Amino acid sequence: IMKRAGKPGLAEYTCLVWRARLKALEVYHQAAWRADRFGLSGYERRRVLDRSLPDLPGWSVTCPRYRPEPGGTSAVCRYYYLEACLLEFPLCPGTCEDFMPRGDQRG
Repeated sequence: IMKRAGKPGLAEYTCLVWRARLKALEVYHQAAWRADRFGLSGYERRRVLDRSLPDLPGWSVTCPRYRPEPGGTSAVCRYYYLEACLLEFPLCPGTCEDFMPRGDQRG
């Protein structure tokens, strides 16, 4: 279920871009399911699936709060963690005994 719909318990914290990609994946799988039901294969199936791709919202969504990792070479946002946006979580009301500074997380 997580490969197709993400993590249900974190739905309200899911990254905006990741949510759009999950939606695009859902649209693609629906198109593939319909093509299979009509018995399409090979070139015909590929053509139907290609027609569903340009309309997918996942390819054009950008996040206004995107920030690249400092000193990193990838395009991953510094607030992206396990499909969630860290900025979507509520602020911590105090100190957390489970908090570890970034350098201590290597274990």
